Amino acid sequence: MAKEKFKEQYEAQEDLITLTWASFTPATDVKPDTDISIHIDLATSIAIQLDTTLGGNASDDIDINVHAALAGGPWDTVPFAERNIGDAEVKTFLIEPGPKRIRLRADNNHGSAAAVITVLVLVRSLNAT
Repeated sequence: MAKEKFKEQYEAQEDLITLTWASFTPATDVKPDTDISIHIDLATSIAIQLDTTLGGNASDDIDINVHAALAGGPWDTVPFAERNIGDAEVKTFLIEPGPKRIRLRADNNHGSAAAVITVLVLVRSLNAT
């Protein structure tokens, strides 16, 4: 009975956001092609998947940096979370819910190779109906 009542009051929601960096030379703090602020204040879990298997990527040293902001305040100057990925890899990691918003930036650490990367961000939340 309690389980049915819970199902009636709450509905699970999933948002899948795709971010891409079509091609960028060695640089730091690079915005994705479409730069967005992802609201996670109601999130119960957040998974981020990095993918460098697409054609055109030649970099074997890319950092994806997750910056957070509380209540509308300033963005982190040091990443809230970060992961490194090489060429032709797919890597998924979780980050803790807590901040109100996140945004992603990329660093291409290879001396001369172009980077191409796709990042999926899956935000799961439980919303009251």
